[in-house]
Amino acid sequence: VRTPRIHFCDSLDEMPEEWPETWGGRFVVKPLGGHSSKGVLLLVDGKDIGSGRPVMGRGDVHALYNTSQDSLVRRWSRNLFIVEEMVTSYRGAVPPMDHKFYMFGDTIGGLYIVSLVQGGERAHDSCESWFAADGKTRIDQRGCVIEPGLPGCGGAFCDPKPLFNKNVCAQSQSLARLPDDVWSRLVQAAETLGRSVGVPYRVDLFVS
Repeated sequence: VRTPRIHFCDSLDEMPEEWPETWGGRFVVKPLGGHSSKGVLLLVDGKDIGSGRPVMGRGDVHALYNTSQDSLVRRWSRNLFIVEEMVTSYRGAVPPMDHKFYMFGDTIGGLYIVSLVQGGERAHDSCESWFAADGKTRIDQRGCVIEPGLPGCGGAFCDPKPLFNKNVCAQSQSLARLPDDVWSRLVQAAETLGRSVGVPYRVDLFVS
């Protein structure tokens, strides 16, 4: 399973003043201790596609973090940062859909799909799906467990709010509307990594 190239891993103060040409025009800047996509910059040709703001190096990253309305993001500016290659979808989209597999060994317990929308404020279509013990049979309806006797998910996810794209969630098997052969390879990669780790673990995969 191929992983993105890591260009940089150090403090924000050690980040290059200007982006090196060797990094190419597409990469991701994010705090190592962050979560929930907060503070993540998706840079294409010197512009963050989430906010539309130019980000040409360390000074711009400092400015974005220090002026953030989110206190967590401001605090993370003191963390280590990584800069990694941005994966391009096999369909050419940047960034591609993010498939977050919740693995229990080589068994898929759940899948959370995020599709980021470019331009303006960052928005996304999302879908949470849950599976029976075989790791293949879906037991949810738009992110809600519907099989009697099994625990449900959080209230925010059980109410079909605008966060969810019903067309994405309604797919019976290929949740991200992927061709069957691509979907099979994606699942196989998740199972391979889950088996190798051997403990409850989330595997994030993109189809490049």
